[in-house]
Amino acid sequence: MRQNISSELLKMKKSSIRWLVVIAGFGLSFSVALFYIAGPEAYVSMGKNPWVSYIHFSLSLFSMGIFPLFVIVLTSSSILIECQSNSWKSLFSLPIPKWHIMLGKLIAIFFMMLVVCSLFVISTVLIGYIVDCVVREYEFVYYDANISSFLLKVFRLFIVTLGILGVQFLFSVLFRNQLYPLVLGIILCIIGFMMSILELRFTDFFPYSFPMVYEDFGITNTGPEPGHAHFLGWIELMSLICLMGCLVLAYQRFKRLR
Repeated sequence: MRQNISSELLKMKKSSIRWLVVIAGFGLSFSVALFYIAGPEAYVSMGKNPWVSYIHFSLSLFSMGIFPLFVIVLTSSSILIECQSNSWKSLFSLPIPKWHIMLGKLIAIFFMMLVVCSLFVISTVLIGYIVDCVVREYEFVYYDANISSFLLKVFRLFIVTLGILGVQFLFSVLFRNQLYPLVLGIILCIIGFMMSILELRFTDFFPYSFPMVYEDFGITNTGPEPGHAHFLGWIELMSLICLMGCLVLAYQRFKRLR
């Protein structure tokens, strides 16, 4: 199993996925920094902890756009690697169970998701201090960044996005052409965003809405109130159930792949 996981990570490293990870992990933080440097009058609030609004702004963009899209592209890309090299036959001819191959791919995807989350946290905090060096009015250095709370929110984002991963992995093994899962995922993300904005009744059951509603980002009333979020709430539980259900279905299809 360890060799299988290492092989999957090596494939990803040699493909364009490595650049996708770097862009998803660092790109947003640099973009937010440009906003903060270009227009400090819109973000400076005297007497208030600047980290609160800065992290909230960064996390809202990361949760509602960057990370869900990254998971969609990553999942399709991990399957596309095998399709492009036509290596399914050689993989399935190896004396290892098919569930080992599928699990190895999933663990590699989990690892890449964790890497992106880690890069996002590190770059957000570091660039906050860099912005403070450029625009002293922010006074980031005089306040506590409350990194533990930030880490918890990002980890909860990781959990609530697993539902999307499950659905996308199922799509990826159902379709030979990986363009279909990619387009379907993007469309469903847009639908999920609209459902969260309109606060429709079934938003809490639609996995593509989970990253938009697990936290109160100020655009809907569906997320938990600040200071009242639970480590494992309804959204997180539904995401895990969705992941497990989709993986069971995906494995049934995976067993029939040739």
